[in-house]
Formats: sequence, C-alpha cells, structure tokens
Amino acid sequence: MNGRPVILDKSYLQGTSHNRFQELSTQFRFLMPDVLFYELISCDEPVRSRCFRKFPQKSNPISLVKSVSELLRKELASHKPAGSPSENLLKVNYRFNPELREEPYIPPDDVKTAICESEAELDRDVSMLMDSTALETLFPDIHTGTTKKQKMKIKYFEDTDTALIEFSDHAVHETKEV
Repeated sequence: MNGRPVILDKSYLQGTSHNRFQELSTQFRFLMPDVLFYELISCDEPVRSRCFRKFPQKSNPISLVKSVSELLRKELASHKPAGSPSENLLKVNYRFNPELREEPYIPPDDVKTAICESEAELDRDVSMLMDSTALETLFPDIHTGTTKKQKMKIKYFEDTDTALIEFSDHAVHETKEV
C-alpha cells in the first residue's frame, strides 16, 4: 500500500474492472472511509459481491479511515482541524469476510444491528452539527457581517446537505502521504 493516498467511493468500485483496480493499487494507497464500507455492506447484490471481489483476499487489504463522526468529535473537542484522511487511519488488523464476495450474502443479525447503530450514530451527529453551537465552532465567522448576511449564512448552513459538504471541505483537506 504505497503511493499517494486516494479515497475510494462506491461509484468508482462499481465502474472499474478488477484488473484496473489491482493495477492502480500498486501505484496508489487506497483509503476506505466508513461510509464506503457502510454503502457496500448495505447495498444489494450483485453490486456488493462484485465490489468486494476487487479487494485482495489478505489481512488489511486496504487502509481504513476513521469515521467522519469521529473526526467531527475530534475537531469539536480540540477546535483544530482533524487532519487529512491519511493522517486518521484506523490501526486494526482485519480481513473482509470471504462470504462478502459471494452471492447472495445475508448479513447475520449482529451485523444488521451494527448497521442500524451506525445509522443512528450518523443521525445523531448530523443533529449535533445542525446545533448552532456546533455551527459556530466549525464556522467561527458565521455571525460576522451585517444582519442580513448573518441570516443568509445561518439559512445556508441549516440545510443539512450544504452543511455536510462544507464540513467535509473543512475537515478533510487534500490527502498527503504520511
């Protein structure tokens, strides 16, 4: 896993061939955010198995990035940027369940429960982000300018999708080799 870090997304995994993925994995260090893992584990067949077949069958086949929720909590606690995704890797030994490569894979009950818990955590974190205190912490200049400009900024950030896009721009800087 050498080379410049590149964050994977589901669309890329779906669209690239197994051979191309393997070729690029020798040139780049692919990073898997928790969101991608959640997307893959919760998507329908045959997409799930086709994507998981592209990963090598070995321990730690890809670098796992800490969750956005974890990075958000880190930034809120420290009042500093969390750093690039490549600076926030999970340090665990893991191996993908080989059944994820096969059709049909039906997650066991404990995995289904974990997926539900992850969804609930994401909902809580989005709610926390929408809290005005969190907005002020992440975007300290939100209340600068005229009253009209302030109201426009607050309205802009009250839109969940916009705030998440702005947060990702704020928290996730250009990746660099660590």
